[in-house]
Amino acid sequence: MFLLFDVSTNGKPKNWKAHFTDTFSWPKLLHITWLLYDKKGDLIQEADYLINPLSMELDPTALRLSGLTEEQLQKDGVDIKKALAEFCTAVEKSMYIFAFNLQYNENVVLAELYRNNMDHKYMQAERFCLMRESTYFCRIPGRDGGFKWPTLTELHAKLYKVGYEGAGNASKDIMAISRCFNKLLSLGQLDDLF
Repeated sequence: MFLLFDVSTNGKPKNWKAHFTDTFSWPKLLHITWLLYDKKGDLIQEADYLINPLSMELDPTALRLSGLTEEQLQKDGVDIKKALAEFCTAVEKSMYIFAFNLQYNENVVLAELYRNNMDHKYMQAERFCLMRESTYFCRIPGRDGGFKWPTLTELHAKLYKVGYEGAGNASKDIMAISRCFNKLLSLGQLDDLF
């Protein structure tokens, strides 16, 4: 099974190279979404959870970028342990996990699992970064003479000749990730992974 996931967070990492157990460095989770596909490519689970911020001080810039509001999080947000437990269940069913900018997304989730003293089997699945895997396909010149990592909007535009609205919001991003993932699969661009 394939699991695609994305998160929105309360700010940026203080240290991008920090291990997930350095929870001070990794921002807190505000929104997590995922899509679980079976071996045939049929969608079997779709999840979209806003996280109740409780007493967390919310970063106005992070809220603006994600398209979320404090009121929305307080009204519709769930307990983080509920969302993480359901995510872990989806992970346990998965052979392959994909995210766009995997290192960031997985460190945010792993830091939250660590903060909440929750066991996980996340590291047992094969994990792939759609951003890195699509770099050569997009061929966007970088400053060093090579190719730069594409943004999700750039990858979507390369595949579909148009970006997508709502970039930065996990709900919108996961749909763009799914479209890009399926298109890259159909073009044979991910064949070397399986």
